[in-house]
Amino acid sequence: MTHEAPLDEPDDEIPASFTVNTRGLPPARAELARFMAYRQAISADIAKLEEGHDRLLLELARADSIRTQAEEAFEQEAASLADRVMSGAETLIAAFAGRPKPAPGIDPKLTKAALAKLETELQAKRSLADRLSDRYGEFVNNALREHGQALGAEYLATLDQLRGCIAKLHSLDVATTGTYGRLRRAVGVGDRSAAGHGRSG
Repeated sequence: MTHEAPLDEPDDEIPASFTVNTRGLPPARAELARFMAYRQAISADIAKLEEGHDRLLLELARADSIRTQAEEAFEQEAASLADRVMSGAETLIAAFAGRPKPAPGIDPKLTKAALAKLETELQAKRSLADRLSDRYGEFVNNALREHGQALGAEYLATLDQLRGCIAKLHSLDVATTGTYGRLRRAVGVGDRSAAGHGRSG
């Protein structure tokens, strides 16, 4: 199975029918995940096409080998027939009846036609893979930008929380200092200290 975009979509866009599980991901990260999965699927398509192309090349080589063997056998049989033609029909029939025939293979014309189609498809897929590679940075940058925006929002929210905590600590400090000062005055710590300073003067 190959993965192709519908006719109304650019062939370097991810087809709408191509889906992957992106649950829980923010939009740009989800698009990056779909892009990477689609790119991997195209690479798998190319690998399958290359494998089929190699098999057809082997079949074509096999057909050429069979044809060469058949031609050589024909020449040998022709020479043998010339030698035996004077021996009589019965000997001639006995010598050539049931002689081995080349093993059947795929018609070389069919193999070459299939190879041409595979090469066209391979060229298209490789071109698509190159265009997808060119767009890799676009999807990564979008995901990084989105992540940076999320971090910025989180940073600002944290600052707001810290400001609230600082305000509470300041209020607590003011309240604590005021209470401590009243206690000092109540027990006369401040007066004794002041008296001590007067005596020292």
